[in-house]
Amino acid sequence: WDDILEVFRKYPIKKLIIHPRLRQEFYDGTIHLDAFDKAFKVIPSTTKLIYNGDITDFESYSKIADHLANLKADWKNDTDDPRPTTDFEIMIGRGLIANPALAQDIKNKSQGNDIAPFDKSRFNSFLSELISEYSKEMSNDKQVVMKMKELWVYLARGLGIDKSQLKEILKVKNLSEYNNIQQMILTSIHN
Repeated sequence: WDDILEVFRKYPIKKLIIHPRLRQEFYDGTIHLDAFDKAFKVIPSTTKLIYNGDITDFESYSKIADHLANLKADWKNDTDDPRPTTDFEIMIGRGLIANPALAQDIKNKSQGNDIAPFDKSRFNSFLSELISEYSKEMSNDKQVVMKMKELWVYLARGLGIDKSQLKEILKVKNLSEYNNIQQMILTSIHN
């Protein structure tokens, strides 16, 4: 990590996204916040650092946001080197795929509001629009179904869909079958 950071220090990078894990860890294991902290201390202050990793709900977002705020405050107390006045950016990936309302949930909770209840109708519209847009871009329904299956691996986690229902959607072979299974799953979800 030290060698990589030395390379980053040599070039005028505006933004640097750091997902603090080792390659062999992929998306499993514990985030190495110490690696992000080290980058903050050695990367020039002209580079905006963006944290990426394991933001799946308001609590995980809040924990990282607090860590980053404390990192910045500690730096200001310990050194004369000014960091940028803007806050860190936080990138949300898989958590947003699992819960398309996650950004809104975080915004609501950050403003002291409750998280809105699951809106099955809005979610169904979201899925329908995805299918429609994929259908415009892809040459056949099989490709559309494959894309939607990939998405459901994440959605199932976010919605707490049981493995047998996920298995049903992963077995479908055409768009008609997919639509039927999707409706069955959505019907089983309670608001």
